[in-house]
Amino acid sequence: MRHGESEANRAGLIVSDPRVGVGAYGLTDEGRKQVKSSLEEYASVPVTAIYTSDFARARETAEMAGEFFQADTYVVTDLLRERFFGDYDGREDRYYHSVWEIDSRSPRKYPAHIESPGHVKNRILKLIREIEDRHEGDVVLLVSHGDTLQILMAVLSDIPAPHHRSLPHLEKAEIREIIPAESFIAQEVL
Repeated sequence: MRHGESEANRAGLIVSDPRVGVGAYGLTDEGRKQVKSSLEEYASVPVTAIYTSDFARARETAEMAGEFFQADTYVVTDLLRERFFGDYDGREDRYYHSVWEIDSRSPRKYPAHIESPGHVKNRILKLIREIEDRHEGDVVLLVSHGDTLQILMAVLSDIPAPHHRSLPHLEKAEIREIIPAESFIAQEVL
């Protein structure tokens, strides 16, 4: 699940620095409505565990989900954090497209201290392995951010991480079931 509309979304800002995003830029009233609506669509799903980014907007989304599903496990983790957009952090959200253009070229080195899709992939797959070890057979809800979740979905679909934008865009508060491709399941995770 992607977080609902945040104050950063409303302001048109990139907020990817944990020194800012963990304590500020939570959900707007519209974001809370989006989250409530999405959760109601999944009322019949027996979610038993919720893992969330420690950024305020994701944490607030996950708290709503935790209350809604009455989940047994609730974990806040930096492994689900927003992708760090480096020198673009704090700037207008139109700069996301600049980073996605860089991603599409799959460079070996990223400029401006941008966190590469490969780095995001490695941290989120570490978490997936931990979850699989602890929650076999459970329905687990991950609450995170657009790029982080898009990269996860790309990797599990056997698409190279830098090409995560080739997948349909994840909307605010959208919940998507993640089903790994057979080719992903067959390979050994890093």
